[in-house]
Amino acid sequence: MKRLLLPLFVLFLCFSAVAQRNFQPGYILQQNDTIRGLVDHRGEKRSAVKVNFKRTEAGPLETYGPADIQGYGVVDGPKFEVQRLAKESPDQDRFFTLLVKGKASLYAYRDAESQDRLYLHMGDSLQELVFYHNIQVVEGKRVKVPYHEYRGTLNQAFKDCPDQMAATKKLAYKRNALTEIIAHYNQCSMPASLTYVEKPQKAKITWGVSVGATTSTLKVKGGPTPPTRDQTFSSSAGPALGLFLNTTLPWINPKLSFQGEFQYTRQRYTWSFREEVHTFVKDYQVELDLPYLKLPLQVRYTFPAKKIKPYVQGGIINSYAINYKQETTSTTSSTVVQENYSVKKEPYMQGFRKYAQSLTVGGGLLIPAWSKHQFLLEGRFEKGNGFSPYSGISSDTNQLYLLLGFIL
Repeated sequence: MKRLLLPLFVLFLCFSAVAQRNFQPGYILQQNDTIRGLVDHRGEKRSAVKVNFKRTEAGPLETYGPADIQGYGVVDGPKFEVQRLAKESPDQDRFFTLLVKGKASLYAYRDAESQDRLYLHMGDSLQELVFYHNIQVVEGKRVKVPYHEYRGTLNQAFKDCPDQMAATKKLAYKRNALTEIIAHYNQCSMPASLTYVEKPQKAKITWGVSVGATTSTLKVKGGPTPPTRDQTFSSSAGPALGLFLNTTLPWINPKLSFQGEFQYTRQRYTWSFREEVHTFVKDYQVELDLPYLKLPLQVRYTFPAKKIKPYVQGGIINSYAINYKQETTSTTSSTVVQENYSVKKEPYMQGFRKYAQSLTVGGGLLIPAWSKHQFLLEGRFEKGNGFSPYSGISSDTNQLYLLLGFIL
């Protein structure tokens, strides 16, 4: 298994190295001139300070900041315009994401803390739409109190459209909600001015199946008997079958996604050893057959690439043992009297815990198949706490997976 995972890991690193840029058809605005080419879109936080641009696929890389151009955009994607965070401070110019363009324009800016800040632009004025919480003591209890200052700002701006004024009273501080109400205001106040409205960010949901193999190492320490006292077991290769559901998180980062999975795995450990005490010999045979139903919950980052896309992921796994077998057979015999022996069978771990938890990290490649379908090739590492219910006895597991999946 390790020999199979190593080439996959090397292949993943190679693809990651070449997939750091995400060039898409787009344009830059330079002195009222639109220059078309390829724009490297890297998410709103990084896109706020610079943009990488190529006029052709084979052309040289050009890098621009807010002082160099008026804006840029991606065809059928986000658009950015230069705005100033603080008046009279040219060094505070940034690329703001354009949400609505009209008599009233709406911009978003993702700051250094990855928080979205929203701005209203009317005439020559750029005003932040402010929303925050304060902690206050109410009847002896600390309460988080919201302050919706943005509602008052919009209420004043919408004086010529009573319906939009009324709608601000319960308006949520959400990107899509603010985009919608400002677009409606432009349609009411000056329809001809409305030239752009960002399409709502929607999650893309996919599902699929995976099959593969898994091997694991079990380390048991601190037990009262020889089989549970500082022993290490290695399993044979076992099956790993899964059904997964993946949803993108475009409002955080278009390259991030959350994946939930329902998985079946099975590990088998067998081990035998001998212990000699005076004139007696004890032969131990340990047999563990551990099928698990697992629920991996992971966050994935997919690197931008045109065809084969590498990804990394990590998360937690909750596991439940089903139809398991855990048994120790001990045969005691005398070194003096040949026919003097006894056989005893007992559970390997008294109070075997069915429920286990683990952490997982991994990576893989998304490979185009046909139409909207993809194959995935993935390596995964899992570290768990095993089946011991006792604080003084550990049963740590290290598990490796090699998986092949198909996105339906």
